[in-house]
Amino acid sequence: MKNYIYKTFIAHLFGFLALILTHLLWSLSAYGNASSGDTGIIIFWAAIFLILFYLVFVIIPKKLLENIARKTNIYIFSLGFAFYALLAYILMIGWIFLNSNFQGVFLDAFFYGLTFGTVFHQLENQNKKLKLKDFALLFSLPIIAFFFYILILPKLFPSFAFKIVPKQSKEQILKETNK
Repeated sequence: MKNYIYKTFIAHLFGFLALILTHLLWSLSAYGNASSGDTGIIIFWAAIFLILFYLVFVIIPKKLLENIARKTNIYIFSLGFAFYALLAYILMIGWIFLNSNFQGVFLDAFFYGLTFGTVFHQLENQNKKLKLKDFALLFSLPIIAFFFYILILPKLFPSFAFKIVPKQSKEQILKETNK
C-alpha cells in the first residue's frame, strides 16, 4: 500500500500542477489575464476537492486502478482516467457549473485526470519499487514549480507575471512596484 500511496500522490501533485496550468491558459484565452478567471480561488478550492477526490476515488479503488494500469496501454489508461476524474468532479461539485458560462473548470478536471493517469501509469508499470529518495525528488518538482509561479516569478519578472498570476500575487506586484 505504501508504494501505491507514493505513486498516486506524485501523480496527484503533477495532476494538480496541470490543473493550475490548464486554468491559467483557459483564463488567459477567455479573459486576457489570470485574475478574471479566478485562478487563485480555483487553486484553493481545487486543492480541497482534490484531497476528497484522492481519498474517495483513488485510495479506495486501489486494486482496480492498479489492475487497469497494468493491463491497458498508457493512452487508454490516461484518457480513461481523464474521463473518470471528470465524472467524479461532476458528482462532487461540477453539476453547479453545468448551466453556467464557466466551463473552464471541466477542462481543469479533465487535464488533471489526463496528467494523473499518465504519471501513475508510468510509475505503476516501471518494474521497480519507488524508493523514498525518488519519491522526494518527484514530490519536490511540482511544489517547486508552484512556488516559482506564485512567489519567484512575480519578483523576477513582474511585468510578465502580472498577466498570469492570481489576483493576490498581482496585488503584491502592484505594492512592490509602487514603492
